[in-house]
Amino acid sequence: MKANVTIIGPRSVGKSTIAKLLSAELDKTYVEFDELMKEALEPHGGMKLIMSKEHRKLVSDTSVAVIKKAYEQENAVFDLTGGAISSAFDKNNEIIKEVIKSFSTVIMLFPFKDVEQSVSFLFEREQQRKHFLHLDKNFLLQKVREDYLKAFDALYDFSEHVLFVEHKTPEEILAEIKENFI
Repeated sequence: MKANVTIIGPRSVGKSTIAKLLSAELDKTYVEFDELMKEALEPHGGMKLIMSKEHRKLVSDTSVAVIKKAYEQENAVFDLTGGAISSAFDKNNEIIKEVIKSFSTVIMLFPFKDVEQSVSFLFEREQQRKHFLHLDKNFLLQKVREDYLKAFDALYDFSEHVLFVEHKTPEEILAEIKENFI
């Protein structure tokens, strides 16, 4: 087994919860990619840049630098947003993938095998997140569907191991990861 583990998946699937539990269980450092990116982009105007198309190259280049530096450490569990894999420039995307796969075991969390069940599951969770409360429910549902479909193939193909969380408890997911992937 590699010294590091990366938990990746779509928004609201439970990556952070599982990565935190796994890091505690394995006595590894918990590392949240979004937090690292927030710190790295602060001198350039912060996380708002991620949504800005004119700053896409800066964000992509910063992602590469952050990933390279973060994965130099050993004995960590990385909580990695799916966007880190599916939204970087092609050249940078390949660099990011190579670094992550070279230095960690990659475990993908998906809601269900069925796309519509997955979209429904993620939509229910996203409705509860404070940064989505202001959005119209139909708009949010469409956004969840588009984001999930856009990321699914890239994330699925990238991962060494795929786990469908379905309606499992975090403890059941953790046990399944430990039994089958680590």
